[in-house]
Amino acid sequence: MAFNAQIESGIALVTLAGELTVADMAAVAKWLDLLDRTMAVSPHRLYDISAVEELQINFTELHQHAATRRAVRLHNDVKAAVVARTEVHYGVGRMFQILNEQPQVTIAVFRSFAEAREWLAGTPAKEDLPPSGARP
Repeated sequence: MAFNAQIESGIALVTLAGELTVADMAAVAKWLDLLDRTMAVSPHRLYDISAVEELQINFTELHQHAATRRAVRLHNDVKAAVVARTEVHYGVGRMFQILNEQPQVTIAVFRSFAEAREWLAGTPAKEDLPPSGARP
């Protein structure tokens, strides 16, 4: 799968479609790392996974990817919103959120772009989730 990535209104917008593999996630991470090296401020991220049709990842691979991302240092704290419209996509987004151990990244999963953009802008969204790793 190829991914589409761009900066839109100061947000790194990543659209994933088709088959999703760990290699795809690594390619996205490489693009984000380039942004973080060349921009003065690390941008918030908006991932659209609603067009992913097949998941070719397992828990172990996802956990290893998350461990690799933990070591990355950003210029600032960032929010990462995942737009997931189906139950399967929502579950994948939550898995990313739960496995996230990057202390500078807070991940939340949303059903719509409107809610995701509202949360990224700093206004509370209806389905605003606690930061990953938060304890009640």
